[in-house]
Amino acid sequence: MSSPVSSPSRVSSPRQAAVSRTDRLTPSVVAAWKAGLGVDASEIVDPMPSANTFTRVEFTSNRDEPLRTVRYGHMLSQSAVYCSLQSPVRIECTAESIKEDPREVLIASVSPIRGESTLWQRGQEYRYAPRDLILVPTLYPFVRATTSIHESAGMFIRLSALGAHRYLAELPRRPSGQDTPLARAAATFLRRFAVETSMTGARVAADTELAVLDLITAALSELTLDDRYRLQDDKLFVKQSAVDLIARRCRDPALTPEMVADELHVSRRHLYRMFEGEEKSPAMLITDGRVEAGRKLLDADARVHIGDVAVASGFRSLATFRNQFKARHGVGPSEYRERRRG
Repeated sequence: MSSPVSSPSRVSSPRQAAVSRTDRLTPSVVAAWKAGLGVDASEIVDPMPSANTFTRVEFTSNRDEPLRTVRYGHMLSQSAVYCSLQSPVRIECTAESIKEDPREVLIASVSPIRGESTLWQRGQEYRYAPRDLILVPTLYPFVRATTSIHESAGMFIRLSALGAHRYLAELPRRPSGQDTPLARAAATFLRRFAVETSMTGARVAADTELAVLDLITAALSELTLDDRYRLQDDKLFVKQSAVDLIARRCRDPALTPEMVADELHVSRRHLYRMFEGEEKSPAMLITDGRVEAGRKLLDADARVHIGDVAVASGFRSLATFRNQFKARHGVGPSEYRERRRG
């Protein structure tokens, strides 16, 4: 079993120590981070009590001060999603910890904010810029270090979930950060999926999780330059990803099919092609999601004004909300509420 190459010890120079004084996780920094994630504050669950969620991986400070972290996590059937903000950190998986804990995991993550991180594994050094897709198997010891406040969002995936393609995690990888359509799509979707799922504890359909795992597997194959793997079903991935994205963000009045296509790095035409033969188009799914959100609000609180329900559901006008609600339920929102009271 290979060991990681020599990696720098924790930061201690005067210049870097000065940086550490400005890179602290103050309450205002955490509040600004959470506000910028695009998750409804009312749906955010409590953060996890510890950064060291997986015993094989050790999190320690990369400064001469304690590690500070805010971490959210959620277990799925084949994986776990997480989202965290932490002070400069050193993440290590040692040969000893691998012997003690036989779990085999692929860590897939993205860090969108400033600062680079460096990974040492199997005699190789990998440098990652913001928004790069980072794929690290825990089959081999590794060290990863950051030098500034660091956001990370991603998944811990059981290697068994890769099925016949588990071997991809065992192959040497070329340097990451390649600017390919697949890498960009995987990084963009992975971050959004991990942030929203881990911070809200939302349920995830099995098909959606499998589609995400298929995408990560394809990205891993691209990094290993292996030609035996092909994305199992591009149509399934795009469709399930779009459905999941719409379900999570339909209450955003700015959400359009064009925005969905842009987030998935496909054209609007390609997105609609994935839904050919289906009963509903992406635009109809967005409207359906908003109407359903409005119906739930009507059921939850009889005192809320109909206009406020329309706005909270993502509609730009009360008239549109009324028309779309009536088209789906046979009555307008006011009459629906009266019938519920009766």
